[in-house]
Amino acid sequence: MPLGPLETETEWLADSHYRIERGNSCWIEGRCRLSNAYLYDTEIAEAVQRRLANINAATHWREQSTLWLTLQRRFIYVQGCVAPGFDKQSFLKELAKTADVERVIDDTTTNPRAAQLPYKTLADPDRPVVDPGN
Repeated sequence: MPLGPLETETEWLADSHYRIERGNSCWIEGRCRLSNAYLYDTEIAEAVQRRLANINAATHWREQSTLWLTLQRRFIYVQGCVAPGFDKQSFLKELAKTADVERVIDDTTTNPRAAQLPYKTLADPDRPVVDPGN
């Protein structure tokens, strides 16, 4: 099972400058309608639920995957397992069409028993990950 959005205080502090800079710059430059990227999360969460229901017939994601989605600062992190024949690229492309989403990050695997996974797990949160976000 993916660890999800849990992070240590050290990780949170290390990322704080990036979080502030990214949200403020977008708004100051007039590229974003809200001044803080986190303000989008609630709206995106509601839109993602509708989007997932809408794209299931075309992508069959419910039958061919076990996924954990984390929505944070206009990013969607997709973690979990997908069937070997699952058209992951089409699914991610459709998910990226969700309103106000800036980026979809693919941290999925077809082998949940691999020595290294693209995400941290609840069972072993300190184990290094392989190639996250690609």
